Amino acid sequence: MSQENFFELYPVRNSDIAWEADQSRLTLVFKRDRLVDKLLCALFKTPAVIRVELDEMGSLAWLHCDGKTQVHAMLGEMRRTFGQAGEPAPERLLVFLNTLREKGWIKIEKEAARA
Repeated sequence: MSQENFFELYPVRNSDIAWEADQSRLTLVFKRDRLVDKLLCALFKTPAVIRVELDEMGSLAWLHCDGKTQVHAMLGEMRRTFGQAGEPAPERLLVFLNTLREKGWIKIEKEAARA
């Protein structure tokens, strides 16, 4: 998919992922509560809850992954909010959204979600 086409798409958060707000940053919360997860946590002594802290730009992008906001609008909001400090904003946003998509944390839709 070309970069130009990507800007016309609508990212949508995975509704199974919990998140918490703390001032201008968000933390994604993954509870490992399936039976297999509980067993693996006990066996390998890993945490039952995993937290992923997003930076300010990631937090802004996550909030706009609502299925109603196109990527180009997210980019405009990032540029207004972070100015030169956020550049190269297009590349950063595309890499971030692709990473979220690859992990299954968001999906990308061609049309806006219905209200």
